[in-house]
Amino acid sequence: KAELDEIQKLVREGMVNAITFDTTIKSHDLTWIQNGVGNFEYLLNHPHAKCFNNKFKDCPIIIVSPGPSLEKNIDLLKDVNGKAIVIASSHSLQYLNERNIIPDVILHVDPNVKIQNYFTGFEMEKVELLILSATTAPEFFNLPAKNKAWIYANAYFDNWLMELLDVEDFTLYGSCVSVAALKLAYMWGSKKVALIGQDLSFGE
Repeated sequence: KAELDEIQKLVREGMVNAITFDTTIKSHDLTWIQNGVGNFEYLLNHPHAKCFNNKFKDCPIIIVSPGPSLEKNIDLLKDVNGKAIVIASSHSLQYLNERNIIPDVILHVDPNVKIQNYFTGFEMEKVELLILSATTAPEFFNLPAKNKAWIYANAYFDNWLMELLDVEDFTLYGSCVSVAALKLAYMWGSKKVALIGQDLSFGE
């Protein structure tokens, strides 16, 4: 019985994952291909984010996501001032902009160019590092951040591009931008990671 229960659990997880991936691929498949081809030159001319691996072992990292709880502690970010690296998902920029908070790193993985409104009015030239996914809209590589690097957002969908670029680091994919940010913090070697606004779509 225990073995059957375990098999049922694995089958359920497999079905959910298959449905999720299938839905995502169907909604973005052509966009991913077009963006990947359009970004090829940018990917050759900017470093992969793995160049920062194990470079921040003694530095705390704060990951900012746009969940409703962000309102409770967003103002504390004003006092960070070099005590930690602040990685903000692009979805949280509108909230940071309202309080004149500039994160050290912005991470953007969405393939859709319509999401560009998150960057509208934000002082990108003050951002130390903009990290983009390999298959995001090419327009984002023109944003005026001080430095740019890239990851591939999801190994399941972007591996064709990674094979062309001879990149074998499959650790930096994630199901969402917050997961990708957490994996970056881990790969960068930080021993202290705080997440704020991580409740995302959950309410009360």
